[in-house]
Amino acid sequence: MTALDSLVLWVRGYVQRLAEFARLMTKPERVLSGVLLASLAVGPSLSWVATGLLFLVAMLFLPVLVDAMLVRSEAMRLQVDLIEAKRVALTVNLAKPTGAPRVAEVACSHGAMQRLVYGPDGWAHAGPAPDTRHEEARTS
Repeated sequence: MTALDSLVLWVRGYVQRLAEFARLMTKPERVLSGVLLASLAVGPSLSWVATGLLFLVAMLFLPVLVDAMLVRSEAMRLQVDLIEAKRVALTVNLAKPTGAPRVAEVACSHGAMQRLVYGPDGWAHAGPAPDTRHEEARTS
């Protein structure tokens, strides 16, 4: 692979990451980000004080933006996990004529097994579940 090929692959990967980052943003966040980037691009033609203030606003906006995006992505991941837990519980427990509670065990983001119980109020957290995975899976 030539240096030009590796540079093209690096640029393509960076552009894909930026596009994914932009897809996670809401419309007001995109507009504000665009205005701040345009202001910073025009900043050198302004006074040093105005450029410094624009830079300060951009630096204060960035952590808030990233935090909001992380919260949204975690909420989406949790929603997908709960939907999957519902699907597993419904397919496994449809044959229970006794009305026993439906239970689903799923792994949370850090790998610990959690138990969810379906009751009259919907899905509720029922505490940690026993880890029934193989020893290799628990240590990795």
